[in-house]
Amino acid sequence: MDNGSQTGEKISGVISNGYDVVAGVKVNDSSFASTASLLSSRPSFLTKGLDLLMKQLISLIAIPFLCYISITKFNILKDIFDKATSELPIQNSTEYKDSGLIKRLQQTLSGKVFENAVEHQIKEGYCCHATQRCLLKSIPKFDSTNLAEQTRGPATIEQFAETLDKMSGGVTKSKVIWGCDGFDAFLSALKRVNDPNVRVALNFLRSPLFGVKKPLFLPFHWFLCFFGGHFSPVIGFFEDLNLVAVFDVNSNYGLFFVSPQRLYQAVNTHDVTSGKNRGIVVVEVLE
Repeated sequence: MDNGSQTGEKISGVISNGYDVVAGVKVNDSSFASTASLLSSRPSFLTKGLDLLMKQLISLIAIPFLCYISITKFNILKDIFDKATSELPIQNSTEYKDSGLIKRLQQTLSGKVFENAVEHQIKEGYCCHATQRCLLKSIPKFDSTNLAEQTRGPATIEQFAETLDKMSGGVTKSKVIWGCDGFDAFLSALKRVNDPNVRVALNFLRSPLFGVKKPLFLPFHWFLCFFGGHFSPVIGFFEDLNLVAVFDVNSNYGLFFVSPQRLYQAVNTHDVTSGKNRGIVVVEVLE
């Protein structure tokens, strides 16, 4: 397995009941696999200051932008708002980070192929490349020795699929399933994650799952609610329980379980960058 980013910190045994690692500190002893390795950066005061400044700048830009979008694309914002506020956040559910489900996931084929492959994004905006690295490192025939360090990746799901296949050197063939293709197509694609020769990645909006971040008066939180798209790998699907295992590459969320119906609400959202709905990528490992 490759050493990951030089700016990241290698940590063992830390899928920790879904809470994973925050700033290099292990916060829970219950691990998904004792040999799992994740990357986490330890932000400096300068990094934190720049991050706060960036959020303030985005907030200033967000106010007129949100006003403009609310007029020109009201139905799109209303759809996202309804999904983000109509149900309780998934972190309130009993299965969200259930330790028994994590132990069961460890015994599955899909859980085993990702055991030594998952890692966190080392910076905001690195979710795409972090997800691509997770997928490629989970493929036994792929040589991850020279896999590039994490960086900013493509913004759209089509670009994600295209660059992943290039990065794999012909080992993979990817196909995009759009949210607008319908729930049945989405569910069929999700189920394929249990095939050891298939990997699945999500492009989703977090607010339909976790709600609107508080405090609500901050424009930055509403900006994220409507436009904060994210990439992460799916690492399992329990059909008998109707639950999907998602490894969120953002260490603040980590491994969690959610129903495919609820997950579909997060995927079937409009992406302003591409002008299309979000979706999932089904990655076939070629013989």
